[in-house]
Amino acid sequence: MDANRGLIDASARSLNDLLERPIFKDTLRAIFSNIDPDSSRDLVKAALWHDPEVFLAFLGVLPDIANAIIKAVDEFFIQLKEKFPPKLLNEFVESMIHDIDRESARRGLDNLKNLLNDLSPAFKKTWQEINTKEGGQHGQ
Repeated sequence: MDANRGLIDASARSLNDLLERPIFKDTLRAIFSNIDPDSSRDLVKAALWHDPEVFLAFLGVLPDIANAIIKAVDEFFIQLKEKFPPKLLNEFVESMIHDIDRESARRGLDNLKNLLNDLSPAFKKTWQEINTKEGGQHGQ
């Protein structure tokens, strides 16, 4: 099997096919207009505690998921930089910022900061390994 022919490749091919269909785009618009952020906590609780075995299996694939997200985010930023003028992006981001729940964002960032502090030994070790393998120092 070709190394590039996995789940993400299949998803990309399927998405290209789906994006050509007006019904799919209409469905996406309907889904996006019905996102309910207040239910996020219930989703996490259900994922964690309804069937812990499934959740632990999910945790086992987190490195692959992280790598897929990292590569997707990298390409996303490459595409943004190539296709959209900075002024347009700045105006768009400013308009979106007004819709953010700032209190939840503050709590979430505080919780992330505390978690990162707890996990910092693992991150520092990995960062040192990355710098050693790449032969460069990217700040520590």
